[in-house]
Amino acid sequence: LWCLSALDKVRSFEGRLLVVHGLADELVPYEGSESLHTAAGTPKKELLLIEGAGHNNIGRFDEYWSAQRRLALKLQLDDAAPAVGEAVEHLCAVCAEKAVSKCGRCKRVWYCGRSHQAEHWTKTHKQTCAGSPPEPKEKVIPEGEACIVGFLAANVENESAAAAFSRSLSSLGAQEEPLHTLCVSWYAASPDLSTRVRSALRDFEASPNPLKVACREADHWARPFEHVQAMLSVLPSDVPATAWVKVLDAGELWSPRHAAVLLPALRRAAPDLRVVAVGCVAHAAWTQGSGDEEAAAAPQSAEEVGSLLASGKAEVSHDGWETQLPNMAVRLKTLKGFVEGTPAPVLDHALCAYRFHCKMLSSYGKKVQTFAAPEGQWMRWASPSSLAAARAGPEGSDAQEQAREVDRERAAVIYDGYQKMLRQEQQPEGASPQGGDVAADANRAAGGLSLRTLEESTRAMVAFRRRLERRLIVRAAEEMSTKELRAAAIEHMHAFLEEVGLDKVIGLERWARETADDIARTAADEFMVEVVADRR
Repeated sequence: LWCLSALDKVRSFEGRLLVVHGLADELVPYEGSESLHTAAGTPKKELLLIEGAGHNNIGRFDEYWSAQRRLALKLQLDDAAPAVGEAVEHLCAVCAEKAVSKCGRCKRVWYCGRSHQAEHWTKTHKQTCAGSPPEPKEKVIPEGEACIVGFLAANVENESAAAAFSRSLSSLGAQEEPLHTLCVSWYAASPDLSTRVRSALRDFEASPNPLKVACREADHWARPFEHVQAMLSVLPSDVPATAWVKVLDAGELWSPRHAAVLLPALRRAAPDLRVVAVGCVAHAAWTQGSGDEEAAAAPQSAEEVGSLLASGKAEVSHDGWETQLPNMAVRLKTLKGFVEGTPAPVLDHALCAYRFHCKMLSSYGKKVQTFAAPEGQWMRWASPSSLAAARAGPEGSDAQEQAREVDRERAAVIYDGYQKMLRQEQQPEGASPQGGDVAADANRAAGGLSLRTLEESTRAMVAFRRRLERRLIVRAAEEMSTKELRAAAIEHMHAFLEEVGLDKVIGLERWARETADDIARTAADEFMVEVVADRR
């Protein structure tokens, strides 16, 4: 048979066959074992595919050894199997005489007759026979290869930002578990600041640390995902596919044990390809209400953070959202896929972080795994921009969005509608028309939108526009039917009018429909959403 192929050999095999293969085998595809099992001519065959097992670590899985023991038992009990050496003579478990039968349940214990089998069953065998609860076994958690690539993004606009950049750089180089690679993308507002950044990078590369550094300078102030795109473009070719990316804001400090604490969690997550990122919200910040967060400068080093925590001036906080970029370690492949699938104008948009949040959580079959840092581990000192983003949440804050001229024009219409509603609510007895004002005050107290003044009406229109933009930025570079776009616009406008109390004002329906449609189409163009005609 030496000249036959593996499939030809297995077709001619007539004995018992056990085929075992790991589903995570990176060298030999498991489909080959499925083919061998199918081709085998023997009816006494079994195929076992072990989830999470690779090419070289399959022996670490209990399923592998259970299958081996099961095969050995079947061979022992199979009278048709060829004998090796002298025949085995079984003895009765009670009297040690020659046995003629065995337990029909476990098929392991032999007896000389039914009387001794019944006696043994009553005394001890009932508790140990197959079918009783198995002994608990320690669960083996499979691990995979993993390393961390640091991404440092910085917009250096003044001397303070340049000093914060140097501190962040130093904290990355002081990791107990070194990073695989460090990528840096920065923008400097002046030649002098650019010189300072370059000098800090030269000093870092000259320091005794094993880090590889790849840098790129931006020619304009850049948003976080623009920096990420720039760093991916200079990523060294020797970075393995098993790498995870951690993005650091300039002004943040990493705990010296940040990478050492995070890496075991990444190795545990690596075999599960459904996990696209690992999130950890733990961070150190000034103690709330102490006033230090406003009055004091940022810590200069990790040692100073430790002293602040010990004194109570700072605390380990778990505020924030898991998919906030500084809180996540993202698979390199996942981050590349997000950036490559997002148009450049969207990467430059303030709502790109919201798109990232939605894509991380809504991808079918994918998930973000939560990692709880050990007690006392502060992981990172959060920058002011990171804390502001954490407070705003995934949707971001509308307060910082600048009103456009068209927002003011639309605000004038809804402000007039609001004033009309107030006039209609006036009571004939001469009572002051405060009903609308009271409703607006209650709405504002509840965190809603208000139309009491033209300025507040403008802010309300900005908030409505941003809601529609959030809906559409998630669909950037995708197709969307005209009907779906119009339905989304009308849905948001109805909710908006109801929130501000104008849903029953006569004369606004046509304006509301046209305005919502106009805002939706403008956003679709901005985010390169391809609006296609409805299919009949």
